[in-house]
Amino acid sequence: QEKVSELGLTLPQCPAPLAAYIPATRYGDTIVVSGQLPSINGDFSNFCGTVPTDISVEKATEAAQICLLNNIAAAMTLLESDETLMLVQMQGFVQSASDFHEQPAVYISRGDKFRKTKIPPVREMTLIRRDFCVLPLTAFFQCNLQFCER
Repeated sequence: QEKVSELGLTLPQCPAPLAAYIPATRYGDTIVVSGQLPSINGDFSNFCGTVPTDISVEKATEAAQICLLNNIAAAMTLLESDETLMLVQMQGFVQSASDFHEQPAVYISRGDKFRKTKIPPVREMTLIRRDFCVLPLTAFFQCNLQFCER
């Protein structure tokens, strides 16, 4: 949480689930976070539509940062006080127009920001990219992360 603050960012409370699932689950040293939308205090109405038709790539990268912080917040609910997170995998989903092919610009720039600052520490993260025409509740970005405790 200190490293997030060093970037001038604030770690939110763990977002409440929007459906019948739990925000994160842990087995051993692995924490898997359910898909997080770019919600701020439960509201993601500013992040709905299609990239780039309704929403700019810049606005979508802002949503990606919010999703990353929401994922970290969910994972941290399962940590003991002496444990830290290491990011293992990021799955990014972009609701985009059929002729838009710059989806990596949406989430890789934010993932790289966290990777370079080691928030949470990243060894060799794998990235799974999926591009969708429709995401839940018309949000234009969703991601879920997998961490391990180190």
